[in-house]
Amino acid sequence: MRRPVGLTPEAGLAKPDISVIDDDFRRAFETSEHKNLQLEAVRRLISQEVRLIGKRNVVAGRKFSQMLAEALNRYQNRTIDAAQVITEIVEIAKAIQEQRRRGEETGLSDNELAFYDALASNESARIAMQDDTLRAIAHDLTAIVRNDAKTDWQVKETVRAKLRTRIKRLLLQHGYPPDQEPAATALVIQQAEAMAEEEQ
Repeated sequence: MRRPVGLTPEAGLAKPDISVIDDDFRRAFETSEHKNLQLEAVRRLISQEVRLIGKRNVVAGRKFSQMLAEALNRYQNRTIDAAQVITEIVEIAKAIQEQRRRGEETGLSDNELAFYDALASNESARIAMQDDTLRAIAHDLTAIVRNDAKTDWQVKETVRAKLRTRIKRLLLQHGYPPDQEPAATALVIQQAEAMAEEEQ
């Protein structure tokens, strides 16, 4: 039986490449004699990719982490079998690849897309605001945070307070719904901290 490259039991998983987790892999898995080994390899590969996403994009990382945890919990509780959990993992891999394409299609950098996702995670704010406005805010936030990216935020509470004020001002200036602003600011701060850690 053909085993996809990167998913053999012997293969290392140092460089995650989730493109091998596709419909061909799912079909091959159904007749595999090494289901447990392949399932564990796929689980490790997709978990590693989700962790990497979470370091760059808090909202996307949470979403994919939750999807993976729910699929694995259903499998461990024997609600679904190995073939069904592989089908769900293939769908998660497709969603991750779609997330990457979103950034390319919108012309947003990884950091801008992460801030866009933080702002758009609130459904009522997303409905109330134009997509172009959210993109403009994401662009401005990236510039603001990049200025403070080298600061140790754990030590410099004043930097965090100043950043919080600048974020609030920017959101209100662009007409972000005032009742949604506190939650958006908190999420943007989390994303800014993740961005700062990545750039240090």
